[in-house]
Amino acid sequence: MARTRTAGIQVEADGSKVVDKRVFGVRIKCRLGKLGQDQAEAWLAQETQKLRQAKLFGARAQRTFREAAIRYLEEHTEQACIDEVAWHLKLLDPEIGKLSLPEVHDATLAPFVRKRRETVSATTVRRTLEVVRRILNLAARKWREDDGTPWLSTAPPLLSMPTGPARKPYPLSWEEQTRLFAQLPQHLARMALFKVNTGLREQEVVNRAGRGSSAYPNLG
Repeated sequence: MARTRTAGIQVEADGSKVVDKRVFGVRIKCRLGKLGQDQAEAWLAQETQKLRQAKLFGARAQRTFREAAIRYLEEHTEQACIDEVAWHLKLLDPEIGKLSLPEVHDATLAPFVRKRRETVSATTVRRTLEVVRRILNLAARKWREDDGTPWLSTAPPLLSMPTGPARKPYPLSWEEQTRLFAQLPQHLARMALFKVNTGLREQEVVNRAGRGSSAYPNLG
């Protein structure tokens, strides 16, 4: 990363701004994305002001959900489903990314839940909320500031999980199956074809993939 005119703000090769600066003994670290330099400086100034208020008047600076989400992704890079988690967090960021951690609860999540329920099942929404719950638990029970205080000083809220009928399975026609498999890389297409013809569990199919394409008989 290259430095910019402001200490603590760096720019990545793709133009994304990254803040990494220690202010009043607290580390401010956040990937801001492709913001302009003035916007990045304004964001850093705002966070610095929060810490100044905390130091002068005892008002504790609150971490945002976006900061917590970034830390979660950084600490769980080896997690098998990290891409799925990142997808959930990308959906959440426009709705609650800027909120402080204490502000994330049922009421502030309600607009997101309503919007998602218009297009996806309750099960899909629950998976997203489970990511939120996991992050809030870590913020309250594990993550600490330099002075030892938790990122979330109160117990994490109990999040209500939406309920509803499971989406009915939709069987693909032969034509749809052919079109779908044609879009897959060859190794995945062979796995998918083997799966639909045998009904084996996912783990068995994946294990066979590890043994090479010869593990799959010619089902075509």
